Amino acid sequence: MFQLSSKTAVLGGALFAASVIAATVLPTAAWADAQPGEIWVTLKGTDYAKPFHEGSEFEDHEFADNGFKLIIRVTDVEKPWEFELRPSNPELATARFTTDKKLFKVKRIKGKEARLIATLVVKFEKAAAPKKDPPKTDEPKPAEDKGETGGAVK
Repeated sequence: MFQLSSKTAVLGGALFAASVIAATVLPTAAWADAQPGEIWVTLKGTDYAKPFHEGSEFEDHEFADNGFKLIIRVTDVEKPWEFELRPSNPELATARFTTDKKLFKVKRIKGKEARLIATLVVKFEKAAAPKKDPPKTDEPKPAEDKGETGGAVK
């Protein structure tokens, strides 16, 4: 039959090794610049809390589980993201959190698709009531009417 020479076998083995390395290293090298990820936030105490980043509403988000789960998509998990969540209920205080690249874990979605996902639970507390100062009056209190005799009126 047909036999391969030793040079062809070595060349074929090297080619196979190079293709395996390229198949495993190149996809991770593409992620080296900016690794997109998701932040899954479970909301306790309110639903449909809006995420704000750097003072404006963060656009790339969606809600699940009747508004009690917030999914925020970020473009780079390597940098820290700072968010403020404003609840739909005005009686509750805003909540703040910051992400770290250590929070993101690879999670398989629907079998084959892998994503970097950070999961958090945020509990909303009641907003502190504004302190009410007692009313200040500069006027002196009116004196009691003691009548003409200067004594108490009966």
